[in-house]
Amino acid sequence: VALINKDDADNDYLVLFVNDQNVDKNELISYLKQQLPEYSVPTKVIFIENYPVNTSGKIDRKELKNILK
Repeated sequence: VALINKDDADNDYLVLFVNDQNVDKNELISYLKQQLPEYSVPTKVIFIENYPVNTSGKIDRKELKNILK
């Protein structure tokens, strides 16, 4: 799951949440750099065990944003 977040200077940056603990962060970023345009490569990668879900069973993006704080 990818989200756009703001830094302290109010600039947008892309955050990628990954729930597979067996993925190597450097290999993932390297692969994404080969496959995507530069602006689509995430600035930050966060590994989480499980995605938070809302009452509808969908990924709760608000909770993911709270993880960034």
